[in-house]
This record gives sequence, structure tokens and C-alpha cells, in this order.
Amino acid sequence: PDLREHPWVQAYWTLRGITAPLFLLVAGFAVVAALGTSPTSAGTTLARRWRRALLLLFLGYFLHWPGWDTVHALGWGEELRARLFAFDALQSIGVSLGVGATVLTLARGTGPRALALALLAVGIPLLSAWAWTAAADAPVALRQAVGMPGARFPLFPWAGYFFAGALMAHLTRALRAGWPQGLALLALGGALLLLTSRLSADWSPQSAWLVAFRVGEGLVALGAINLLPPLITRPLAPLGRTTLWLYVLH
Repeated sequence: PDLREHPWVQAYWTLRGITAPLFLLVAGFAVVAALGTSPTSAGTTLARRWRRALLLLFLGYFLHWPGWDTVHALGWGEELRARLFAFDALQSIGVSLGVGATVLTLARGTGPRALALALLAVGIPLLSAWAWTAAADAPVALRQAVGMPGARFPLFPWAGYFFAGALMAHLTRALRAGWPQGLALLALGGALLLLTSRLSADWSPQSAWLVAFRVGEGLVALGAINLLPPLITRPLAPLGRTTLWLYVLH
């Protein structure tokens, strides 16, 4: 217990918390980056992205199946439903992917898309406390998705990471990959970290400050990766394309 209070251990736990936010941030970044520059690509890929979103939802809930012994032991009560409908990272990305693909299809042009993504990236974290309260009397499956005490990756505020990544990809898509994008992401991430350092820290699960802090950390990490030479990053590309199945196996 004494070692756990050591400043270096506390710093480790602070840094370790970036893992899941970075997972969602990269997912949102990849969705927009994969669209390319064609103005019609969002519409032509909408059906495929919704199929992907539904696959993520199915896998996310399927992985929580506890087995028939547990079902018979618990009965069809709220405890069992809370386990079956626990809202994990895959479900959060799935819903965000479907909503994001629809928004990108409806919002045409650089300006409208940037505005729509910014509203989602900023508005979802800011409305988290209200959303949790509004869903307090809803069925447990909906409360797990929207947000409730003990929920793992509820849409409020976790979808904010996805749309923050999508917004960053949209803002930096005009820049060449590699050093230009890397420096831009480092600058944006550094600015967010500087901003959050001047505000009161709030580590609660509904915190908009925490989302901004983690997004800043994530952008710095993405910027640093963009600065690595292709000699190092190119062999990792096949790993990136199989991330979903690696996650499911994990």
C-alpha cells in the first residue's frame, strides 16, 4: 500500500488511463481518414459502415454472455441484464461509427462537417451529467449505454473521444501524412494539455475536463507516432488492419 502512494506509481496510473481513450480516438480518426478526399465517399460507404457498426455491437454484447449456468443462477433479473448489456468499448465505437457515418453523409462540405463533428466532440462530454440524470429511470440496458454509476464505456462521455478523433482527422486531412500531420497533432494536443492544466482537475466519470485531458494526451501520442520513419511503422500496418479480431481474442 505504501508503494502505491509513491509519486512515480501515481504518475504511471495517470498515464495508463490513456489506453481506452486512445482506442476510441484512433477509431474516430480512422473513420474520417479512410474517406479520402472524394465528396461522395461518405454516402457510398454508409451502408458498409453501418454493417460494421452492427457487427461491433453484436460482438460487444456477445462477449458478455455469461453462460447458461449463470443465467439459471441469477434468473432474468436486473443483475443478469446489467451483465448482459454492459456497454463496452466495442458497443461505444459501434454506435459512434453509425452516428458518425450518418452525420458525415448528411453534412456536405468541409465547414459543415467540421461544425457537426465539433458539436459532437464537445457537446457529448459537456452533456454527460445531464444525460446520466435523464436516463436514471430507464431500463438497465439503456442506462448502461447512456451512462450510470459503474458503467464501463457509456456513450456519455466516451463517444466524445471517437468524435474528437474524427474531428482531428478532418482538420488535418489537408496536410501531408508524416511530419506535417505529426507536428499539427502535437501542437493541438499540447494546446489541450496546457488548457486543462490551467483548469480545475475533475477525475469523475462524467467529467468533460477529463475527456479534454485524455484527448490532449492521445493527440500527443498520435503526433509522436506520425513522426516515426516509415521503416518502423510500415511493418505494423497489417497489425492495425486486424485490430478488431485481436481485441476480440483478447
